[in-house]
Order: sequence, then structure tokens, then C-alpha cells
Amino acid sequence: MKITFKTMLFAILCSLILGCGSNPITMEKYDKVEVGMSVSDVNTLVGVNGIERSTTTKSAVPGVSAATTYHVYSWANSDGSTMTVVFQDGKVMSKIQLGLK
Repeated sequence: MKITFKTMLFAILCSLILGCGSNPITMEKYDKVEVGMSVSDVNTLVGVNGIERSTTTKSAVPGVSAATTYHVYSWANSDGSTMTVVFQDGKVMSKIQLGLK
């Protein structure tokens, strides 16, 4: 089996970020994430910082609505399970998980 530089770098980064073979994101922690929490609140709850995947800003409509910014963050475990959270103006708007235990 040939190990490439990218594979080795990925393994090193995963172990530095998540801890070797660890799964810090659990269903119990996911269930505690609530609408209105900040990114900092969620990072503290989970114990590791999420990765910002995208940012979108909806322009203001004068006299109708203010500008709104959406951020999508994700947290991943070494087993591939994930938690993704959408923040609207810095507060949790929605969340989804895949494979958490």
C-alpha cells in the first residue's frame, strides 16, 4: 500500500484536531445544541472548534428586512460521523447529524 503525502498529512491533522481515533462529537452533545447558541457556545459544548464551510449574506430590503448572514460549520469525528450547524446572524438556526452515537 502506497501512502501519499496527502494521506499522511490528513492523518496527522485529524489526530491533532480530533485526537487519535477519538470521537468527541456525540449524540448526547448534539442533542444539547439549541437554537440561539453562538458558535463559541457550540465549540465549548463539543470540546473542539468547528470548521466554517460557507458564509452567505442576504442583502437588506429597505423598509422590509435587515441584511442576514448565514454561516455553516461542521464538526467531524475520526469514524466519519459529523454534525453540521447553520448559524443565522451568529446564532444556531438549524442542525443535522450523520452517524453520531
